[in-house]
Amino acid sequence: MSTQMNPWIHAPLSLFFAAMLLVTLAACGGGQGHGRSDAEKEGADTAAVAHGAELRFPEPAVSAKELACAEAEFAGKVHYGTPAAHDTIIPTTIQFTVESYRAIAAGLSNCSDTLGMVIHYGFDPDADTLSLAFSFACMTIDKDDMGTINTPDQPLYIIDKAHKLIAVSGSLTAWRTAQGKAFRENIVVDKYDQDKFQNIYKDFDPYMVYKFSRIDSLIKHNSLKPTDRVEVVAIAEPEVWPKTDRGAYFSMHTCLVARTSAGRIIDDTTHVPAAMYAARGADLGSPCPVACGGYVVFLDKGVDVRASCLK
Repeated sequence: MSTQMNPWIHAPLSLFFAAMLLVTLAACGGGQGHGRSDAEKEGADTAAVAHGAELRFPEPAVSAKELACAEAEFAGKVHYGTPAAHDTIIPTTIQFTVESYRAIAAGLSNCSDTLGMVIHYGFDPDADTLSLAFSFACMTIDKDDMGTINTPDQPLYIIDKAHKLIAVSGSLTAWRTAQGKAFRENIVVDKYDQDKFQNIYKDFDPYMVYKFSRIDSLIKHNSLKPTDRVEVVAIAEPEVWPKTDRGAYFSMHTCLVARTSAGRIIDDTTHVPAAMYAARGADLGSPCPVACGGYVVFLDKGVDVRASCLK
């Protein structure tokens, strides 16, 4: 179902490259705990990643089956409530029209750096659903595809009933004291894939960043018309695979999927290298807090989905 957004109700880079601790493609994890403390598990997981244990790095385009696996992870790993009592988040369809996205992009043509869309995570406790907000920023990105957002408190947008991105009068700071605060206080995550939920966002304002170039490629590769849409799909991913079918450091992410009035354009059989996002989801954003501290970091590859899900 579609919904109208209610406008009001970071890690050392050397470790990042050594351990590949950031996730950018649909991924999942599973397994059992054996009485280890969180600190012990964290140390073991980091060591496993440093040695390349159980890691596979596929291309950035997401197939229909991979997306289904990652959506199932979201339902199982990201809940609302408390660590002691929690439930699944009510699903909602979040999508914006190509024409409304392009109208905003046209107004940012004076940006001499890399343009990016920032998706801010929020929660509507009255409906038990996600409530996302959007902003658009110039980013300074270096040769290693890392950098910073230059305008952190930029104008804020939500999606109206016609699926158009529209500006709201309040600031991002104000939004974070409403829906953003509700997300931080109500969202719990099974961080270690062991049915032990935690308030991992209590000290962060989580968001996801996409380069305009990747959104533009998704639109171009799927021949979307101005009235067609880009859907923001909530998924959950781990940062590491310390063991087969058991992940660690789960958190919420998003995947962008092309969509027409007939539904999502995503198919496991239609894919050619010349059009990476043709009938594929684009999940190669920079997964910021909790994953990337004060930086935005973009990768060319990500971790695989839970192996047992694809069987």
